[in-house]
Amino acid sequence: MRLWWYRKMAGDCRHRRAVVRIVGPSLAAAALVVATACSGGSGSRTPVATPGTPSATPVPPRTPVATPQVTGSHVLYAAKHYEMDIPAGWTFQPNQGTIGELQRYPTDVAFAPATGPEDPTTAVRTNIEVSCLAPDAKVTSPDQLKDQWTRYVDNLVNHQPLTEPVTEVTVAGLRAFRFRYPQDLGPRKIDQIDVVFLDATCRWLVRLVRLRNGDTSSDQQLQAVLASFKVTP
Repeated sequence: MRLWWYRKMAGDCRHRRAVVRIVGPSLAAAALVVATACSGGSGSRTPVATPGTPSATPVPPRTPVATPQVTGSHVLYAAKHYEMDIPAGWTFQPNQGTIGELQRYPTDVAFAPATGPEDPTTAVRTNIEVSCLAPDAKVTSPDQLKDQWTRYVDNLVNHQPLTEPVTEVTVAGLRAFRFRYPQDLGPRKIDQIDVVFLDATCRWLVRLVRLRNGDTSSDQQLQAVLASFKVTP
């Protein structure tokens, strides 16, 4: 079962989303995709910054792209210009969602295995997703991307403090920035980490989604994914 959650702000509502695995009827897994550009409380009319406006360059249709080669825990997705290693025992599921007009290719997600019985009202399956956002003519440097994502995340958290300061890291030999912040999806309390970086093909987003329960063991798994991530021609 797929569930799409929206929060509505004034008239037009652009999109953001996090992909989380929840437990559905009979403990069946379901993908939950949260799509919104809205911030603030009920009745808020505050304009929202989004991760950029598409440039004049046409964006290819956002349809499933070819088929990735998955060998053990190694993923090679030549059609989307990247490869990486996912954690052992995790399940890779390509083409799981989009971020409206901002996305070049549908998002790919690696889901952690279940660790035991799960409460269907609050369970979230830890996952790491990879998204390619279309290039933005106004964002041509890592520092511009950092500024853009800072505004974006600030709206997602309704101008509340981030969980930790933004830090600079390196992914695939490129300057990247790590944002960690809380998200409340109904009864599900989410700890989310976005790592963003830029090349000529994409504004890349590698995102970790997990329950906000104090367990940070998936930090090491995210670090391993980032260390293995390569941009391909």
